[in-house]
Amino acid sequence: MTKIKMIHIHGVGGIEDLTINFNDNMNIICGPNGIGKTTILECIAQTFSHNYNALLRKKADHESGNWEVVIDAGETFKVTKSNFHPDDPQHFTGHLVLGNQYASNIISIKTNRTFDYIPLHSISRDTKNDDNSLLVSGMGISDAKNWFVSRHLWSKHEDALTGAQQHNLEFAKSIFHKIDPEISFSRVKGGTNDIMLNQKDNSEIYFEYLSSGYKSLIFIILGLIKEIELRFSNDNLLISEFEGVVLIDEIDLHLHPKWQSNLVYTLKEIFPKAQFITSTHSAHVIQATAPNEIISLGRDENESVIIREISSSKYGFQGWTVEEILLDVMGLEETRSPLFIKYLNDFEFALENDNFEDGKRSFEVLDQMIHPSNHLRKLLKLQLASLGSDVS
Repeated sequence: MTKIKMIHIHGVGGIEDLTINFNDNMNIICGPNGIGKTTILECIAQTFSHNYNALLRKKADHESGNWEVVIDAGETFKVTKSNFHPDDPQHFTGHLVLGNQYASNIISIKTNRTFDYIPLHSISRDTKNDDNSLLVSGMGISDAKNWFVSRHLWSKHEDALTGAQQHNLEFAKSIFHKIDPEISFSRVKGGTNDIMLNQKDNSEIYFEYLSSGYKSLIFIILGLIKEIELRFSNDNLLISEFEGVVLIDEIDLHLHPKWQSNLVYTLKEIFPKAQFITSTHSAHVIQATAPNEIISLGRDENESVIIREISSSKYGFQGWTVEEILLDVMGLEETRSPLFIKYLNDFEFALENDNFEDGKRSFEVLDQMIHPSNHLRKLLKLQLASLGSDVS
């Protein structure tokens, strides 16, 4: 199997020169928009699949861009890009053939994930990429549903499934309840091949009628189970034994905060031997990580992309507030709205100039904007009262 140990990127996208070392399990890349999170994932994906259409570009002030990927097998792969156009040829150096051979161990989930209702008029045979190309362009929702329904129907026939296939199916069934204890798998509806789930009140519901966040989690996990099983069908691989790499761009996409941290915990539980390299814009995802799992990107004084130094305990960021993570980990400069900051600045200016009337007008607006239980209201009121006038 394969783990990504390191990537060094030079002159690609907005990245001048950046080296990232990865751990063998969960890696969460965070930072401001346009910092290069997706670029990092795309560079890794393109290294191992020459059929992969990655919209990467060289940095505008460079003749070419390049990157280098080191894997745990001791191999180093180098890629050079010297154009801006998506359909221009790429120039690969290094062990080209070996890189393609590792592609079956690497799964890429991109951001265009949709979860609409998909009717299955019939059950088709399992599809498998003969060229070991990466899984891209989302999770292949119809394929994931087809795989689950097919496995469920064949499980009714003795010896129709291998031991690994039966194990993976039963695990896939349990995912519905694992994600939400009030939901459980019920049956596959005859005639329409729809996945039906039981709700807390024992009523049935079509899987696609549940929330987008719930469906997002389920299809990411089902898609991974399906893809791993089909890629390693000759090995009868249990999904918990998969030791490859999963790339997920914007892991929090479509997810309510309730589900965001849950997905990180669930992925690590279901795929304990896999390596995940993901990007996120979510503080809730970061709250669920260990200290060595965060790669926080920022810019230095020269506007070059760097890895920001962040401090945390052995418990990671599980005791940090969302605001603290946004400021100290994700590099957000301000968490309050521009309108709030304006009135707060006006209030402070009035205090500095002993202008009670202007301060009171600003306070009255701030009083309506601040959360009902925020202690800042009391502090502002005391500050206004310090001018010596009555504050009702």
